[in-house]
Amino acid sequence: MRIQIFLNDEDFIAYNIAFQFQTPQGRKAVTINRWLTPVLSILMLLIFWLADFKSYLLISEAVVLTGLSIYSVLTTEKRIKKRIRRQIEQMKTQGKLPYENEAMLEVMEDALMEYTPSTTKRIAWSEITQLLYDEEHIFLMFSAIQAAIVPYRCLGPMREPFIAYVRQRTGL
Repeated sequence: MRIQIFLNDEDFIAYNIAFQFQTPQGRKAVTINRWLTPVLSILMLLIFWLADFKSYLLISEAVVLTGLSIYSVLTTEKRIKKRIRRQIEQMKTQGKLPYENEAMLEVMEDALMEYTPSTTKRIAWSEITQLLYDEEHIFLMFSAIQAAIVPYRCLGPMREPFIAYVRQRTGL
């Protein structure tokens, strides 16, 4: 089976977001990012309390830092997505996109072959360590930060058979 893949910035952004929120490394970074502000806020309150600041200053600082902490926790995902989007746009203006716009993915018994205008890559089924999904893509992870991005729009009616075949070959 051969699949013609056409990628755009949104596909790559979707991969980065899926990586950030669905892999152990990404979830760890998100957790640290989410809880850093509240922890620092508590430490600041503790320092000011130990320094014997006036009670009205401690209360006003507690209110401000609580509001900042709540904002930080609630907007973590949105801020991460915005940062990823900004990084992709910056790479795009520099002409250094880390993906090829066009690829051919050949599904074989023992491996996947990925052909792009500049590379040919053989990915053994055993190298695929994780399958990530979102509403529009399947990501075949074959290293800590590399994946074959397969948009569902490129699969058409072959979507379910492709996913079933990948699961069977990888055991994931």
